[in-house]
Amino acid sequence: MTSPPLPICPGPLIRGYLRHAYLFSILGTRDDYMPWALSGNYTQLVFDPDPSWMPLDFYAPLGYTGTAFACPFLDRQWIDRNLVNRCFITASAFLDDYLAQGYYAAFAIDEFYVPGRAAYQRTHFMHRVLVYGTTSGCFNIIGYDAAGNYAPSLMDRDQLDRAFRFDADPESEAYEPVPPGSSRPLFTGSGSVTALKQYVFSEAATSAEPNRIWLVRHLPGQEPSFDLKGSLQMLADYVSSTDSSRRFRMVATYPNKVPPPQSDPPLDRSAYHPVFGMRIYDELIDWLDQAAAGQRPFSLIPFHILLEHKQVMHRGLQFMECCNVLRPERALAGGYQAVVDAAAALKLIMLRQVTRRQPGSSPTVRAALGALRDLETRTLSAVLEAADSAAGHLA
Repeated sequence: MTSPPLPICPGPLIRGYLRHAYLFSILGTRDDYMPWALSGNYTQLVFDPDPSWMPLDFYAPLGYTGTAFACPFLDRQWIDRNLVNRCFITASAFLDDYLAQGYYAAFAIDEFYVPGRAAYQRTHFMHRVLVYGTTSGCFNIIGYDAAGNYAPSLMDRDQLDRAFRFDADPESEAYEPVPPGSSRPLFTGSGSVTALKQYVFSEAATSAEPNRIWLVRHLPGQEPSFDLKGSLQMLADYVSSTDSSRRFRMVATYPNKVPPPQSDPPLDRSAYHPVFGMRIYDELIDWLDQAAAGQRPFSLIPFHILLEHKQVMHRGLQFMECCNVLRPERALAGGYQAVVDAAAALKLIMLRQVTRRQPGSSPTVRAALGALRDLETRTLSAVLEAADSAAGHLA
């Protein structure tokens, strides 16, 4: 069975992490999604001091796996990947069925078997892939290629089935299940086939994100609208560094991520308190110092997310001007372009540090982060003052 490729946007609004990139690669195929995206959903930032987690990300009220669940015009669902093994002969057969129904499918695979990936035939690495159709007997997929670019490619059926099962290479190692009651080390996503299998197919990991398959398709007749009040509330939270998760206590208790599988001894997550809003600038400085001391991995990703945040915010302000929430003659959106430019310049500074493998909060970096924070604070405070009079009293 073949299913022509579903529409896909290769240049999504956000691509710093795959969970955002996949959502916007799907949403970007329609013309009316932007009001929802700009309604405060991608306004708040959160910094996670947990050394086993990504440091900076957009705040998602329903957590790491729930991003698309807040989108009211998508039919979306998570299913246990073990259901595929029980109900279908292969992952390919499962995809044939659901692609024919108009579903996009995202799930964890072993990139050792994915052509064009950095890990291909080199190391076993668990990462998500989005499948959106078939061409000439191969599956259409999209993700980060070996050069780190977000791009579409093809993958044949046998490769996908092996990557889905995390097949062990009989010439290198065999899969050895973890005996009941024995300890299981914390899995980082990379390593041996045995480590991947122990993590994904363990009963303790059933609720973990890598053990889920995300299915999503467009709902016909659903037109998203702009939530001005919600947008301004989240903007105020961001400027004041307010913990936005307090608004969602009844639906989310583990901010922005999924509890890891049970480990021995259990990890004490209560020691880590996520930081929101403008305070993330100070946290980035501390994180860089920790990276310089070898206490946390050094990466360009937080500064890419920071830049994407400014780009999304800029589009949101432009949208508010188009809706006359902000008076165009005040040129607040145009003024925010300076914030975007400063974030882009900061990313270039950090790219040089990555290239030279010199992490740390140098005086140049500290000055750049401080200037960016101050400029953004002034600009967004003016936005809130101007928008408040148009929106009425905030609850």
